[in-house]
Amino acid sequence: MKKLFIFILLLLATTFAWAMPEFKAPEFMRLAIVADKMTLNGLDMKTYTFESSKPVAEIEKFYQELWSGKAKQTKVVPWNIISYADDGFLYVVQIREGNPLSVTGLLSISDLKTLKKKFVRGKGFPMPGSSIVINDITGNDSGKRSRTLVIENTKSVADNLRYYRRHFNKKGWIELAENTNASGRKSASALIMNKGGNELNMAFSVQGNKTMVVAVQVEK
Repeated sequence: MKKLFIFILLLLATTFAWAMPEFKAPEFMRLAIVADKMTLNGLDMKTYTFESSKPVAEIEKFYQELWSGKAKQTKVVPWNIISYADDGFLYVVQIREGNPLSVTGLLSISDLKTLKKKFVRGKGFPMPGSSIVINDITGNDSGKRSRTLVIENTKSVADNLRYYRRHFNKKGWIELAENTNASGRKSASALIMNKGGNELNMAFSVQGNKTMVVAVQVEK
C-alpha cells in the first residue's frame, strides 16, 4: 500500500504556485516536487520526494533541532516518520532506508484549515458493492483536472473489470486498450478509456483477499 500511495502521488505532479510555507531541508537532502497543489481526502497539501546519502539518524536530528525537540517520531515498517504541527500546518517526514548509503522518503505539508468536514471520498464515482474508498486525490495541472481514487472491494479482478467496462461504455466512453490476466482471484488487469479527450486509466490487482482498484481520471 505504501508503494502504491507513492505511485499515486507521482501521477499528480503540478506546477501551480501554492500559499504554503516551504518545507525546510538540510543541504544533504536532494528534493524534488511531487505535487505543488493537490487535495487528499479533502485536505490541501504539498508534497516532495527526497534522497540523502546521510543516515536516518542525521535526518531525525536535523528536524528535532529545527522543531525544538517537539516533533513526534514513530516507526511503521519500513518507514521512520517524524511529524510536527505549527500554525495550522502539519509537517510530515517519511524516511525509508534502502541501504547504508541510500535514504529516500517523502516530505509533506498539509493545511489543516482547509479540511473539508463534509468531504465524501469517492462521491460521484461508480463502484460495485462492498467497495471502500481509501484515497480520493484531486489536482490541477495546466488546466487539466485530475482525480485519482484508490478503492478496495471483495469482488474479483474479472468482476471489477466487467463492471467498469459496462458502466463507462454506457456513458459513451471508448475503450482504447486492455492488458489483462483476469482469471479468478489470482489476476491483474489494466483498462484505458477515452471520451472527448478526457482520459480514464484503471488498474486492478489482488491484495491479500481483496482487489485493489486505482482509477486516474483526467479532464481537459
